Amino acid sequence: MALFFNLFIYLRLKSKSYTGNRSAINDFTTGEPIPGTESTSPNSMAMHWISNSTMLTTLTAKYDISFGKHVINLLAGTSYEHYNYERLYSKRTDFVSDGLEDIEQGNEVSKETPGGSPIVESKMLSYFGRVNYSWNDRYLLEVNVRADGSSRFYKDNRWGVFPSVSAGWRISEESFMKPVTWINNLKLRASYGTLGNINNVGYYDYFRLMSSGSNYNFSDTAVKGVVEAQIPNTSLGWETVALTDIGLDLDILDNKLSISADYYIKNTSDILLGYNVPRETGTPV
Repeated sequence: MALFFNLFIYLRLKSKSYTGNRSAINDFTTGEPIPGTESTSPNSMAMHWISNSTMLTTLTAKYDISFGKHVINLLAGTSYEHYNYERLYSKRTDFVSDGLEDIEQGNEVSKETPGGSPIVESKMLSYFGRVNYSWNDRYLLEVNVRADGSSRFYKDNRWGVFPSVSAGWRISEESFMKPVTWINNLKLRASYGTLGNINNVGYYDYFRLMSSGSNYNFSDTAVKGVVEAQIPNTSLGWETVALTDIGLDLDILDNKLSISADYYIKNTSDILLGYNVPRETGTPV
């Protein structure tokens, strides 16, 4: 059996705000203007535009096998994610009339430098598989493995492989437990697994980013220039979280009382942390 899943979310927002000229409000008892109620700033219009899209495509295949007391479940799949974000902002003032609705009718001299954020884009490709095995619903085993490739890392460190395995023993199904009627379920389980994390990584941390808007003094004259805004880090890779768990499940007295106990160990390796760059490097902080 194969399953194809495709999710596409596209969000586009546009907002426009206008602040017009306003005379002072008169006091209804005295007829005199109330100080501070007038608009002393020139009329202005601001526009804000956001484009945000997310695409997720997943393809899976599943196959079940059973013979005798053996049951095997197989699953394999792949997924692809694509994220894109862009934002722009603009503002003008000194409109000749409050009835104008086009931002281009504002004073050219008062036009602010368009602001916003750079285009942000990221992609991730994943492959995953799972095998479940059960013998007589007594001995249980599950093995998982997934490989993830993210555009946030340099090509040499883009991929990470994260396996996991778990096993269970339903002790209550053993023949020597049948006389113990007050125990409905007794299960011992253990697992070990790894997960990858990229939440602490920027979209373009392995690029050398340049920033404009910095001026330099040449012969007492200000000259527009470009500075290095980010030092590239091509050694960035996946942060890995490894979790070991040993647990016990117990249901007794016709399932009226349930107890679960777990002991786990969590270790994180290749932790992704930001750090302050000294100004001596010549890079803004």
